[in-house]
Amino acid sequence: MTSSKPQPRWQFALIAILIAIGASLPFALSGPADAGNDLDPTAITTGHSPEPNATLQAPSTVSEPMIDDGIGELPQVPGGRATSGSGIVRGSVSFDKGISDALSVYQVEFVEGVNPNLPQAATKPRRTVKGFELAPGQTQASFVTTMPFSVYGWRVRAWSPGLNGSEQFIALNEKSPEAMVSLRFRKPITVTIRLMDQLKVGLANVHVLLRPKGRPRGRGIKEGKTNPFGHVHLENVLAGVYDVIIGPVDAPLTETKRIEVPDIGHAFEQIEVPRGGDVMFLVSARGGWPLANVNIEIMTRDATVFRSYKAKTDRHGRANFEHLPEGSYHVHFSIKGYERGYRQIDVKIGDKQQHTVALKRL
Repeated sequence: MTSSKPQPRWQFALIAILIAIGASLPFALSGPADAGNDLDPTAITTGHSPEPNATLQAPSTVSEPMIDDGIGELPQVPGGRATSGSGIVRGSVSFDKGISDALSVYQVEFVEGVNPNLPQAATKPRRTVKGFELAPGQTQASFVTTMPFSVYGWRVRAWSPGLNGSEQFIALNEKSPEAMVSLRFRKPITVTIRLMDQLKVGLANVHVLLRPKGRPRGRGIKEGKTNPFGHVHLENVLAGVYDVIIGPVDAPLTETKRIEVPDIGHAFEQIEVPRGGDVMFLVSARGGWPLANVNIEIMTRDATVFRSYKAKTDRHGRANFEHLPEGSYHVHFSIKGYERGYRQIDVKIGDKQQHTVALKRL
């Protein structure tokens, strides 16, 4: 009968330790069954954690957006408008005195840039507006917010109804994941327009209309009538480009003039609106042949200030005088080889006169 030697106790202890480690190893490697499910699947990782107060030095508290109308989803387009990832936009905002007394929330508009080389349908920009709180009497504020990356960049504009807001263009992409903007809100200004005729006389009781053109959006039409000196004062006008329409909109007195209104100060525009009557002369020789290059001079007859207007007939024997001021005139006709001709005419505002003159050959 063969007998075996008893195993040393240390071997039994080692075996027990290995069994215990093997039993717990699967749980240690796998972890809890729901690990990782707390992450937001729509969140975009930027590779850094923004610290709102790290780089801004402003007297007010940094605000997170309290109003956000969101970024619209766009289909992928040639050229790759949409890119994955998002960045941080930090802003410093200043306000003219008195604005914050009537404004509790200010807004910042983000509009994506456009590539003019792509079809308009494929380059429709994304847009969002974010709102931030403002305390009464506050003249400085700052904000921090996240925005998606864009290969075209973002145009950032301070916006609030009835106020002028500056704008700034920023790049926000993987190479530049953070951007800083400095914006300002200003009050609207007064625009004074003076209408005068060709004699520098002010035109009274004439309707004037300012019609906004292009950006920024949200501006309204301003209108009024000139006073006895030809001035009209249009108040609370926001900065931007406007068309100035003089007289009835459907029958303006002169061509539309385009002006640009600044965001500070008092704007003044002087516009000449010629008025009077239009007179056309048709000059011919005896027998009806039109005479070209006839010298015509019109001189005031009863005005306190002498004025003279000159022209030559064209190859059809015609010469036009537009916007002759109201009054009485002497008209002289002269050309080599023909007797001089004379006329007297009376012109009223709105006249459309035509005169036929026949000159006798010498």
